Amino acid sequence: MLQTMRDNAQSWVVKVIVFLIIFVFAIFGLESLRLVTTNTAVATVNDEEISQRELARAVNIQINQMAQSEKFDPAQIDEKKIQKTVLDQLIDRTLLTQTAKNYGLFFPEQAIDREIISQDAFKEDGKYSPTRFEQLIRQAGFTPRQYKDAMVEEMLTTQLQYGIAGSEFLTSAELKRLQQLEQQTRSFRMLTLPIADIKNTVEVTEEELTSYYQQHEKEFMSAESVKVNYLLLEKAELLSAVDVDEEDIKARYDQFVEAFKKNEPPRPKAAHILLEVKDDRDAEATSALALEIEQKLQKGESFADLAKQYSDDQASAENGGDLGFVEEGIFGEEFDKTLAELKTGEVSKPLKMSYGVQLVKLVDMVQPDVPSFEDKQEELTVALKEAKAEPLFVEKRQQLEDLSYQAADLQEPAEKLKLEIKTSDFFSKDNGKGIFANSLVVKQAFSPEVLTDKMNSAVIDLSKDKVMVLHVLEHQPAKLKPLSEIKEKLITKLKDQKAVKQLEEQATSLVATLREGKQKTDAATQEEQVWKTFNDAKRMMTEAPREAVQQAFKMPHPQDDQPQYGVASLVNGDRAIIELTKVTTPEKIEGEEQQQAFMKRFMAMQRQQIVRQQLQQNLRETAEVSKNL
Repeated sequence: MLQTMRDNAQSWVVKVIVFLIIFVFAIFGLESLRLVTTNTAVATVNDEEISQRELARAVNIQINQMAQSEKFDPAQIDEKKIQKTVLDQLIDRTLLTQTAKNYGLFFPEQAIDREIISQDAFKEDGKYSPTRFEQLIRQAGFTPRQYKDAMVEEMLTTQLQYGIAGSEFLTSAELKRLQQLEQQTRSFRMLTLPIADIKNTVEVTEEELTSYYQQHEKEFMSAESVKVNYLLLEKAELLSAVDVDEEDIKARYDQFVEAFKKNEPPRPKAAHILLEVKDDRDAEATSALALEIEQKLQKGESFADLAKQYSDDQASAENGGDLGFVEEGIFGEEFDKTLAELKTGEVSKPLKMSYGVQLVKLVDMVQPDVPSFEDKQEELTVALKEAKAEPLFVEKRQQLEDLSYQAADLQEPAEKLKLEIKTSDFFSKDNGKGIFANSLVVKQAFSPEVLTDKMNSAVIDLSKDKVMVLHVLEHQPAKLKPLSEIKEKLITKLKDQKAVKQLEEQATSLVATLREGKQKTDAATQEEQVWKTFNDAKRMMTEAPREAVQQAFKMPHPQDDQPQYGVASLVNGDRAIIELTKVTTPEKIEGEEQQQAFMKRFMAMQRQQIVRQQLQQNLRETAEVSKNL
């Protein structure tokens, strides 16, 4: 079974599993997620609740993913907005899972168990490591059971989406028509009308300038802005003022050791011989072989040698059936129960599973090594300091709140709490940087109490360990910028507008002239000299501007040997007159079968994507969903 899964490693099933594992690694190395202690439902989907804990975990995962970006700015995070987005994603996922189960879809848990132990990410020295597995998934905010459930859920929803979307297909006639269109060629001529020629001649009068300025005053208003003084109180700054002695550290280490031994019981090391039911060996023959192996073991033959000879789990067979440390739940309840009843060195009776038979051996029970005091000393010291700094931080936060409320400015709070008064640059509601882009900071800075009444702001929680108070130092109201300040930019804008208008009129007039067949006018005669011809052009040609090619392929076919005319707007502002003279649609499709198969798959995928989106929309429209956020 395991070998079969490895052989099919490119299948969509395994790809989804690997995606989930990669998803865990995407956040490995970041701070462990801190879940809230309450479990209040934040949404109900057809009587199924989504808990606050689930939402908190998903939000933290989303934030940790964002933190990997080089441009990540914690101050820009709007957690409420992220919560709403993530909650909608959880609702959609719940709807898909419910529908999959209603349709009777399932995915064998044993397959996921075996895929987990086969993944290199969870191996150490080439062997599956339960310790590494648990470490990685717990840093992602999962227990082993939750992680496996998430993988099963991912498989169910994928089965559902692929199953429904897979019903979409492309007929041979549709495929042929698409290929004919894709291989169609068009012959056209192109005449470019440069906008620069018009810009060089167009003029803007003072009357036009003044008129536009007066009629569009809102475009020229400077944003209301403020400059503030502010105080920052950070828990990290208080750690240096906190002392811990070695006796406290040793006492904390003793507590750690006690908890470690309680929470880290001896771990079983196991080995197995797996006999799968195959096409050339039915269940009865497999059971008979298991009994034969059992008899050989009873006669004293080596378990490792028999595993190498008979086991269908090639990965462990090469190591004498060794599975290394076994995490509870990885191989299923029956396996765990059997292993728990064995003594060290014992081998179980043949254990019948849905996919075959196993003989399980308990190799050893190993007590994990307790980290030494030296290894944990720095970590415990920091933890003790943080524990002592927390009430000090809470106390100083309250003092800051009280002092700021009573004081006319920040001078007294700064002196009493020994904080530095800092000054910001001017910032508006929309252009703040760093902490001044934080919506809570902006809201306080522009509130009537702070802006108009000149009061200190309330304490603003920037994070759980960092707060600030601000006081407006200067205020610049929104005002109309003088014409002299924006005159040059406005002249350029109006010239551009007039040039575009004139160019469009010129293009429209020329197209009308050409359609009437009046090609002997002075304009047409002049322009005739710069027409460029493109014969049998394909859709992806690069010799002509992309916008011109797209326009040529949008235009109707020439009729009665009369060309069709159109206008394309080029990316640099120029206009191109398109004269379409011929359209050639091949009757016979050229290209290899592989290319045709690729197009068929591509178009089917496009349709399937639409079907998946429609499925999600339909589920939303028919479901009973309530939010409590």
